[in-house]
Amino acid sequence: MKRNQILTGAAKVFSLKGYHSTKIQEIANEAGVGKGTVYEYFDSKENLFIEMIRIGTKKYQKIINDSLSQPLSIWEKLTLVLEREANFLWENQEIARLILNSESRIVIENELYDWLLEVRNSILEMYEAAFKEAIERGEIRPGNVKLYARMLKGWEIEVIGALILLENKKPEQEEINCLIQTLRHGI
Repeated sequence: MKRNQILTGAAKVFSLKGYHSTKIQEIANEAGVGKGTVYEYFDSKENLFIEMIRIGTKKYQKIINDSLSQPLSIWEKLTLVLEREANFLWENQEIARLILNSESRIVIENELYDWLLEVRNSILEMYEAAFKEAIERGEIRPGNVKLYARMLKGWEIEVIGALILLENKKPEQEEINCLIQTLRHGI
């Protein structure tokens, strides 16, 4: 319970002040715990930051996996992925911006960076498997599933991510549907 309070408080303070300007006392205040309690759970501000990133990334990965595991058509699955991803990113946009911030990237050590790349690759593999299954079921025509997965990931970044993180606008259902229809039928 206290650990989660600390992580929630850290997310709020880091997102408002940035990594380097944030003090452990500020996180403790936001979490409603003493500074010493923060150190009972986390050795340092860096470890707290890294754990916050790991937990958020695992939640994101689970959203993708759960969406693709549904007994739906590929188009329904992809719509669900984009809807859930948009909601997750909208609710966690401060943390996403923090990850993209150059100041924070310095903190993301090689091990965490490598782990984030592994997560990215596992998501691409999930997409590839979903496209392969859709080809086998005759829902889409045969093609390069690796390329399909990368195209979808690019669209997520440039449409969903850009709308939320750059324009501060949550994608509407119509925009998600348009994205899926364009993917389905081509331009």
